[in-house]
Amino acid sequence: MSLDIQDLLLDIAAFKASVSGGDNSKEIERMKNNLRLAIRQELTKNQQEILLMYYFENKSIPQISDIKGVNKASVSKMLKRARARLLRVLKYST
Repeated sequence: MSLDIQDLLLDIAAFKASVSGGDNSKEIERMKNNLRLAIRQELTKNQQEILLMYYFENKSIPQISDIKGVNKASVSKMLKRARARLLRVLKYST
């Protein structure tokens, strides 16, 4: 099962809003900014490129492996490591 980082952040923001009973748009925006910052500062260039292709350009793992010239297992491993790294970093910023 693939974990979508942005969905996780939105779920956290929704939970915080339900607990506080308020509007969560500022919280969501703060979390998105934290995500952008974490991607730029914590991930390697390859991890950034693969995340961009996978989540924002909706490319499949086989498509990414063809573009990057690496096998599918390498792309999967880079995605897994990038998500794990982001989760570790973002856990402390929420």
